[in-house]
Amino acid sequence: MAIIKQKSEAKKEKLKIQLSEETFKMINEYCSWSKIDDISYFIEEAANFVFKKDKEWKKYLEEMETSSN
Repeated sequence: MAIIKQKSEAKKEKLKIQLSEETFKMINEYCSWSKIDDISYFIEEAANFVFKKDKEWKKYLEEMETSSN
């Protein structure tokens, strides 16, 4: 079962990136396997996955929120 699900619509910002050929190939293969037809959606969901799992990032956000109050 694919970790990344189908997309929902939201306002998007444009981004130009460069990836290694191997990474790009794996992203394309994953998207094909999971029936994701938009690589941008894959990138967004992968980033959101990292944001949710990275404990140091969460701690940083909490510290920023605390310091702004």
